[in-house]
Amino acid sequence: MKCENCQIKKESILIGNRIPKNFFITRGKGESNITIHAGSYHLALKDAGIEMANIMTYSSILPKIAIKISKPKSIEDSCVIESIMTVATGKKGRKSHQE
Repeated sequence: MKCENCQIKKESILIGNRIPKNFFITRGKGESNITIHAGSYHLALKDAGIEMANIMTYSSILPKIAIKISKPKSIEDSCVIESIMTVATGKKGRKSHQE
């Protein structure tokens, strides 16, 4: 996104605030006996169709200017997906709010 007040292009590097222009929504779930990150989290990413990407999470909200798009049919291996993600974890066979 170009924001003339906050971004400067210098030697092919774009510097400035990172404001999302487009976004897509996906979801996935995973259940595993392996640790959360190596097991169920990876399976949830796979179920969501984004397991091949490097996921960068942000604690943020979408700006009014962001436009919802369809999820890309293919995502390049090792690309970077910047995300605003919710995650719920729990013990296998139990809902996440139960102990």
